[in-house]
Amino acid sequence: MTHGVSRALVVLALAALALAPQTSVGAEPAATVSHVFVAADGDGHLRSGLHVVERATGSCWINSIVTTRPDAWRCASKHLLYDPCFALSYSRGQVACVLSPFSPSVTIIRLTAALPRVDSGQAGSGIPWALRLTNGDQCVFVAGASSVVAGMRANYFCKKSGPLFGSPDTKSPVWHIFSAEGRSTEHLTQVSIAEAVY
Repeated sequence: MTHGVSRALVVLALAALALAPQTSVGAEPAATVSHVFVAADGDGHLRSGLHVVERATGSCWINSIVTTRPDAWRCASKHLLYDPCFALSYSRGQVACVLSPFSPSVTIIRLTAALPRVDSGQAGSGIPWALRLTNGDQCVFVAGASSVVAGMRANYFCKKSGPLFGSPDTKSPVWHIFSAEGRSTEHLTQVSIAEAVY
């Protein structure tokens, strides 16, 4: 992936976070809540609460690289990349692409080719796609070129807190992850995670 495309994906992800509704900030939870994002209902239609903002035509060629889910794909329409995208119905040949699970905005891509074979795996395992911190900030995993500090990659970009480094520490009931304090990579501090979305 080129640096230009990587920067574009970061901008799009941050834009989605800017449009997402903010959750009120409360006391630190007793435990981090983790769950799997669901794009389609049992009939293969877009689930209630999600809204189509754009329709396009394109194809998907590999599994998503921003989530480890086996049922998510990386797709393209003309010169734009969409990741992750989820099948609404295999028979209808279209996918729903979402930049952030915290945003209701969805792009529907009508496929010009069949989806690739699903990799083995289980949704809800691996590294989360998105995080909501206990301060209310919302963060999404970003693919492509990224900075590295203390051997940890800047995996997530947040609306307010800047980058988050490495993977969540899940050893305690409340998960934690390293944050660049004041958006400076010179000082990393652990922050608490309220919600993890796969």
